[in-house]
Amino acid sequence: MRRREIALGEILKSKTDSADYTTQISILIISNVNLKSPGTDVFKYVLEKELKAAVDIACCHPYELADFNSEVSFDVIVSFYYDDDFDEETAANKEMIFVRDLISECNYFKDGLLYMSDSVGHGKKANEIKILLSEYGISKISFGDIYVSNRQAFNYEIYDMRKYLSADCPYNISGLSLIGEAILRYAREQCSMYKKCLVLDCDNVLWGGVLEEMGVSGVELDMLYPGNVYLAFQKFVKRLAQKGVILALCSKNDEKDVFEMLSNHPFMQIREKDVAAYRINWNNKADNIAQISKELKIDADDFIFVDDSAEEIGLVGQAFPGMTTILFDKEVKYNFEEIFLSKGYFDLTNNTEEDSKRNEMYFAERMRQKNRETAIDEKEYLESLELKMTKEGLNDFNIERMGQLIARTHRANLSYRKYTTEELRKMNKSGKRIDCYKLRDRYGDYGYIALVISGREEQKTVIYDFYMSCRALGKGVENNIVNDINSEHGQRGNTLIIDFHETDKNRDFYRLLIDDLRRGGIDVYTKNV
Repeated sequence: MRRREIALGEILKSKTDSADYTTQISILIISNVNLKSPGTDVFKYVLEKELKAAVDIACCHPYELADFNSEVSFDVIVSFYYDDDFDEETAANKEMIFVRDLISECNYFKDGLLYMSDSVGHGKKANEIKILLSEYGISKISFGDIYVSNRQAFNYEIYDMRKYLSADCPYNISGLSLIGEAILRYAREQCSMYKKCLVLDCDNVLWGGVLEEMGVSGVELDMLYPGNVYLAFQKFVKRLAQKGVILALCSKNDEKDVFEMLSNHPFMQIREKDVAAYRINWNNKADNIAQISKELKIDADDFIFVDDSAEEIGLVGQAFPGMTTILFDKEVKYNFEEIFLSKGYFDLTNNTEEDSKRNEMYFAERMRQKNRETAIDEKEYLESLELKMTKEGLNDFNIERMGQLIARTHRANLSYRKYTTEELRKMNKSGKRIDCYKLRDRYGDYGYIALVISGREEQKTVIYDFYMSCRALGKGVENNIVNDINSEHGQRGNTLIIDFHETDKNRDFYRLLIDDLRRGGIDVYTKNV
């Protein structure tokens, strides 16, 4: 492996300086996958469109991996890299040159490193590299073998000799799709850029047929074909909900009929308590989805919309270019699990008890809103909720949830920094103050709703990071949290410094917070700490 003549750092810097996106993703692929410039350009375009982020992909082709001398252990070769006497010009061992360049590249791309193979037999060597690189401080590395991770690869040939000879691309459409999906899943995982909400049409998606015409007892939903197709899809959606995916319904139907279906049909897997929000009427679906987005306080870009009508898919896709839309046609209907999971849309790995109750929490929020409509004013409404907030330090029981909160919070995130759970642990051990807040009211438990990392500098309270769930916004909780932090640092009503990095998404929350605090007598200053 030889370095490019143009430094990768220069390429990245130019892209970062010119990018309009808030997020930049840099991925180094150590792989025998033949991705030359046309291929990487295609993948970059797809990733930028899907993730709404500036993406840079650099490829290294470790053909030397297959030539390693088994008599010389890899750690011995690595040790030569750190030898001051090592000289590339005089070195006879090409593996030493490879390892030196490999580690140099890995250090540069250590937050976005992917080893990927399209051939059998690289798994053992890849694992050996992972273990050894971790000893040199390079731990954020993922491995994906197309033949191992995707069973589709066994079902068809992924190469195309004609394309290789004519366009220097050895893969057919299936092969390119498998490689692209592997890179997309990796990018989502590294940047926690998962989708949050699944919005479903009802007729010919949750059941077969049109409910208004066929009635509750007439639609296709049972143990026999074709009803079992919709039953299987509902069971899959139910599993997603139990993993923390938010469910919403958007259907042109009669609301009363749909809720009768949810309540009374014996084969329904999705019940009312599983639905976080809904718009069931005859209005424009794009307008309905905009209302769902506002109600859930989730950007439409974080939605996946599923409908059996190509016309509706087209209209919604045009209204929300950043939203992922899926036409529930025959291909999807019989391969939905493979299609959903291969793209890595949702975070289904590090799930907490709170994730399984997320849709029930949104159901409780609907009950709160009904109460709000009958209250005389906002003060009476908030008092009627009987809010109770508790605080605790970061610990082994809440750290996974805090990691999720940081990864998924964009609007109420003042610093816009992202920390992994391992980084949180190190920060906690270093003595930095990390406070975790929980909230409940008469309708139920919100769970953990905020994390604040703070300190004290020059007799002033400094908030380095503030993350808060959108579910708790609008209830005055954020002010109580700041006042509590201020008090913990021995400050009462004087000066507060907030580390604020402005983005299009967090600007409104910041203004709301400082306006309320200043009205409460606290002088708030912002700066990059």
